[in-house]
Amino acid sequence: MYHGYGMMGYPVYSNSVWDGYHHYAYGSEEDPPNLILAGGTPWPYDFDIAHHRNGTGVFLPKLEHGTGVFHPTSELLVNPNRSDRVSNLWNPNRVDRVSNLANPNRVDRESNLANPNRVNREGNLANRNRLDREGNLVDPNRVDREGDLVSILALPSEVQELILTFLPLACIVGASCVCKKWKQIVHCGKFKMNNDGISSKKPWYFMFTNYDDHNGKIYDPEQGYWYDFKFPFNLKDTWKVAACSGLICFMQENDCDFEIYICNPITRKCIQFEEGFGAQQSSYSSLALSVDQASHAYTIAIVRTWEVQDSFSRWNTSIHIYNSVKRTWLPPFVETLSGWRAGNDSIVFDGVLYFVVTELGTTNCHALLSYNIKSSSSNGDLIKTLIPIPFSLTSVRLMQLQDKIVVVGGVGSHDIPENIGVWMLKGTWWEEVSSVPNSFIQGFEELDDVFASSGAGDLIYIQMYGAKSLLVFDMKSKVWKWCQKCPLSKKSDLQLFSGFCFEPRLDISP
Repeated sequence: MYHGYGMMGYPVYSNSVWDGYHHYAYGSEEDPPNLILAGGTPWPYDFDIAHHRNGTGVFLPKLEHGTGVFHPTSELLVNPNRSDRVSNLWNPNRVDRVSNLANPNRVDRESNLANPNRVNREGNLANRNRLDREGNLVDPNRVDREGDLVSILALPSEVQELILTFLPLACIVGASCVCKKWKQIVHCGKFKMNNDGISSKKPWYFMFTNYDDHNGKIYDPEQGYWYDFKFPFNLKDTWKVAACSGLICFMQENDCDFEIYICNPITRKCIQFEEGFGAQQSSYSSLALSVDQASHAYTIAIVRTWEVQDSFSRWNTSIHIYNSVKRTWLPPFVETLSGWRAGNDSIVFDGVLYFVVTELGTTNCHALLSYNIKSSSSNGDLIKTLIPIPFSLTSVRLMQLQDKIVVVGGVGSHDIPENIGVWMLKGTWWEEVSSVPNSFIQGFEELDDVFASSGAGDLIYIQMYGAKSLLVFDMKSKVWKWCQKCPLSKKSDLQLFSGFCFEPRLDISP
């Protein structure tokens, strides 16, 4: 209000110092008075002043005339019935913004009663029976608009709930941290049941460092912004991660014991349990998660593999299935594969577990095997379900995007990728969808043979472990683009960054 000549008034001070500046000073009768505004800026035009008055006041510039009027405090304290915006009492005969005389009885915008006979901004007498914009008769005793403002917390809970439903999901999550009442509204069963459609249309991406920490950053592609986020437990970049329909499953193997978490990071509901899957420690393992959209029942699938003793070409493969309805692990399925070993990636699609296998004696020759979870069988032999991937890939990642099975991997020679491609499974053959344009490859600075990629909905995220850059591909529009760079700080050259995507939802719990 007080800085810049276009405002209502400027605070000035008589014979005082503020931030090292004299803001108002006048000399003898022979010396012309001078006036310095807040901040030390002199007023270059003529102005009127009540001489021999000391104290603070407000200077009112009249730009159309190049002059101004200074009102010392002693003159401001005249009418006890009218207060201005900064709680000083105003001169009843002051000139307002458009040089119309303000009625001494009217009260200004700060929610006091307006005199019906006051002069309005256009210089016309405000009629006691005037109409509002909608053509309705205005009560002359009504309170001005700013006085009608009511705190949202004073509204009924049902109205507050309705207002929250119009917000983007990221704002709803933020609103739940504002106060206890909103937290109760957002996380109550009624809100989730009545608004089960509230979810982000695009998956979010969570990025964190290789230090054991709760904290990280979440990227919302709809808002194009990174948010601070804290998980309810410490994350480790060595954990296996699988996400589906708002739930995320984490797994870490310690010797022969598996530590498993399943949680909804938005509602912060979490379940932890430990399982032992035999005396043999696995050399490779993968994790998959599936959620039933109607019942919210979920299935956890773990594929483990280890080498048969004294046999390089034969590897044991065991499949472990957890059913959330029965809250128990089903009997494991075990089979020995010859010439192939299971890898580090798998998904559950339409009741069938698909997992990546690597041909022994090669580095980047891969294929898919499948296991029917519903019938608890592989139709007698896992190797009969083999679907080759007819190209050499590094960092193979298997994803379910809508109703499609997609593979992402690095393409190149001698374990050094020159590009990153996307393929979609059509029956038993693979159709190339897209590859990263060269201009985007250069944006990675250095393309590592090992990188992170994950996808959900229509989006695929790709990230190098040593950088905070995040590339996203839209399967629907076939467009590649960079996300805003993650604001995580890099504390050392050896620091790594990892991440995964998930679909944020409020209406599901583990």
